[in-house]
Amino acid sequence: MLAIFSITLPIFVLIGTGVIAGRFLSLERKDLRGLSHFVWYFALPALILRAFVLHPISDFLHLDYLLLYLTASLLTFGMTLSVARFTRGKSLTESALMALGSASGNSGFVGFPVASLVVGPLAPIGLALNMIVENLVILPTGMVLAEDGQRGGAGALKALRGSLMSLVRNPLIISLVIGAAISASGIDFKSMALFHAIDMLANASGAVALFIVGATLVSTKAGGSLLPDATQVSVGKLVLHPLSVLAVSFLMPGLDPEMRKMAIVYAASPMLTVYPIIGQRFGYQEMSSAALLMATTASFFTISIMLALV
Repeated sequence: MLAIFSITLPIFVLIGTGVIAGRFLSLERKDLRGLSHFVWYFALPALILRAFVLHPISDFLHLDYLLLYLTASLLTFGMTLSVARFTRGKSLTESALMALGSASGNSGFVGFPVASLVVGPLAPIGLALNMIVENLVILPTGMVLAEDGQRGGAGALKALRGSLMSLVRNPLIISLVIGAAISASGIDFKSMALFHAIDMLANASGAVALFIVGATLVSTKAGGSLLPDATQVSVGKLVLHPLSVLAVSFLMPGLDPEMRKMAIVYAASPMLTVYPIIGQRFGYQEMSSAALLMATTASFFTISIMLALV
């Protein structure tokens, strides 16, 4: 058990540091915007670029991992959507947002720091593959369905076009393309001076991201009436998503055990820190904020339990 806490304790100490800073330094979301932009536009892209520089492109051609994470994420999305829509009678928009929260993990801000301590050099490879699943499939699907619930088919088409345009501008997708090109070219990029700058940016990603998660929680509020919805999203994210990965992995007997472990670790992370911002766009900021607060707080225990199991 001490080995488990040696992995999780540094993660949540950094989150706790963010909470303390947010509380006593009165940091607000607008104050954190600059840090978030630094991680999103510079540190995480540098992390992905570094992974491609240090690994041959063949290391990223893990179609079995990609299939595992994609199938499990879609399974989680579908089950959460069905329960919310047909069992609990939620609107299509709210059901889609709840499914989005359950099926899209915070791979960059929480999943990667944990995975790097568990599977080491495999973690950036998993991050790159997760970005493909989350940015190309899960997020666009959730946004399109949420828009469809509010405005009908025309709204869905507009959301789809917006999602496709955002992919073109997504810094993580851009870094994936550039990194793949560098890796495929065979250029010894790591001997160049520019690589050291990329390396420094990449090293900053984990600590700063976790600090932002903690500071964000201070300004996140949850009302009692939102408890059932927040609970469903949180259980879907912290329990159903990793269990779906585990279940699907049993259907893939040739899968590398380390890949299976890494997929479970990433799936066990809470949802994106921008989840309340997505919810605000559709009028469900309170529900998404409550879910983020509950899932991030509970993840201290659920991640520890998950690590003990894997």
